[in-house]
Amino acid sequence: MTCITPKLALFAPLRSAGSSTLPAFIADLRQLRQKETFVSGVEVSIEDLGADGTERRESAQLIQESGFDLLVNVDINGDGKIGMENIGAGSSSSISSKMVQSFASHLVKISDLGDIVSHINFRSFGTRRVRRAEATNNLTQMWDDDVALEYLLDVLPLSAQFLEDHPYIGNRGNEIDVMGGSPDHLTGISHETTAFRHNIDSVESNDIGILHNPTIVRHLLETIPPLRLTMDLSSWHDVHGYPWGYSTDVDEAEALSVEIVPHIDLIRTRTSLLSDCYTNKKVNSTRSDQFLRTHQSMWKEVWTRKTTRGVKEVYMTVEDDGYESTAEFEENSYTSRMERLRDSIRAIRRCYDSWLRAHESEASSDSKLKR
Repeated sequence: MTCITPKLALFAPLRSAGSSTLPAFIADLRQLRQKETFVSGVEVSIEDLGADGTERRESAQLIQESGFDLLVNVDINGDGKIGMENIGAGSSSSISSKMVQSFASHLVKISDLGDIVSHINFRSFGTRRVRRAEATNNLTQMWDDDVALEYLLDVLPLSAQFLEDHPYIGNRGNEIDVMGGSPDHLTGISHETTAFRHNIDSVESNDIGILHNPTIVRHLLETIPPLRLTMDLSSWHDVHGYPWGYSTDVDEAEALSVEIVPHIDLIRTRTSLLSDCYTNKKVNSTRSDQFLRTHQSMWKEVWTRKTTRGVKEVYMTVEDDGYESTAEFEENSYTSRMERLRDSIRAIRRCYDSWLRAHESEASSDSKLKR
């Protein structure tokens, strides 16, 4: 198989722009792309695209006419809020059923957007906020590995059919299989769970971050091999307890590369890690450097894997974070947030360029040895 070097496609999330409108954000991204050519598109939720089909199509057209691709982010409860309030209480089966219904309804909305869509990320929240009076009953009604398995077994066939009917979604991320084919139905939709911990009314609720939990995700991948992942290493650190690749268990460390990396189609990273690196700030430098190295190590593993499978593009998003509260986020000017985004993109580009040089050098050496 002839290996090609995939293009790095970076998507900027509209939610990182705060109260900025989509047209204003698109205009600023066009200016940014004049210097940072890796900016390929914008990540937008269905809700931010518009309230109805007409508004969503108009937003998609604006993105396309501006020369950008669209990455659609979907929170399966449909309201973008942390938690699963819209899913409601009930048995594990009823929770899964409602989530599947939400998944299917969003596919219908996305189908109407046209060929501007490059990739779809379905994000599931790990816990449901509960009041003290409901705590005893509702703490058992959270997203857990049983609900996750039931949900994924139901939605993956829907994903496969949807991708076959819309082959432009994920087509630049399609992998060449061992038979030399490039199936349309395997890539284009990836899954993500958030990972956070909170204490509400003195009731502890620890999110096990299903798709960032090494034990659970390995079991799910073994049970459902077609599952594709969105990987946010910040969530991995929260759930796992230590950075990617720092396990003392040799078998587990190897499993990360062998069992998980091949399923990663979208990488999510954060400005709090990258902008400090680019501007050479020294706040918590030892810890930040360690985390940055683990992030970059995983990125390079994914890029190398994608190269060997003939992928044309590799996808990343840059989330603006590091704020202690919503108020602090809003207090930071829009200009300041765009500067953080720019610095983060430059840091990613440096890492990609470094990987590319090393990859091309290794490929050249291998070629000479074969002569």
